[in-house]
Amino acid sequence: MPVTWARIDQKLIHGQVTAAWVPFLRIGEIVVIDDCVKSDDMTQAILTSGVPYKVATAFTTAQEAADYLASRPDPFVRRMLIFRDVPTVKAAVDSGLLLESLNLGNLSYLPSANSLRLSDCFYAAPDDLEILDNLAAGGLKLFLQSVPADKPKPFPSKLVEPKPVESKSIESKPVEPKSVDSKPAESKSVDQKPVKPNSAPGSDP
Repeated sequence: MPVTWARIDQKLIHGQVTAAWVPFLRIGEIVVIDDCVKSDDMTQAILTSGVPYKVATAFTTAQEAADYLASRPDPFVRRMLIFRDVPTVKAAVDSGLLLESLNLGNLSYLPSANSLRLSDCFYAAPDDLEILDNLAAGGLKLFLQSVPADKPKPFPSKLVEPKPVESKSIESKPVEPKSVDSKPAESKSVDQKPVKPNSAPGSDP
C-alpha cells in the first residue's frame, strides 16, 4: 500500500496539514480515520473546505481503514492518514492496518487525564503512553514532529512520569545575636565646691 505518512492530529485537517505537510510530502490524498467524522457530513464539509482542489479526501472508520486502503492500491498516490487520537490508531492497527511509522503531531493537554508533555504540541495521558509504548515494542517507529520545519524527535519508549526537579535546599541557620555586655555607664563624680556668696562692700564679715 502506498501509505507515505500516518499522523495523530487532534484537529484532523487544518492549516498545518494543508499548508505545510501536504506540499512538503506532495500528498495526493488525505484519509481521515475517525469513527465520528465518518458519519458526520457537516464536519466533513468543514474539514475539506481548506484542502487544495488537487488533493482528494476520504473518511473512514478505524475498523474499515485497512480495507479502504487495500481497495485503492494505486502506487502513484501519496497518502496521508490522520487519526484524532491514540486509541483510534490502536483500533485501526488491531483491525489489520499496517503502519511503518507514526507521526505524533498535535494532541492537547487534558488536566482531567493527567496528560504528560512529550513536546510543545503533544500531550499524552497514561493510557495513551501505554498504547504508544506497546506499538513501539511491536516495531512501529514513533516520532514527535508538529511541522516540517521542526526536527523530528524519537518517542521516549518506556516513558516514566518525569520527577520534579529537586532544588537544592539552603539551610538557613538561625543567627545568634551577639551578646553585648551592657555595663552601666560609670558616671564621673565631679567635686562640687561650695560657692561663697559675694559680700557686699562696706558690710562686716
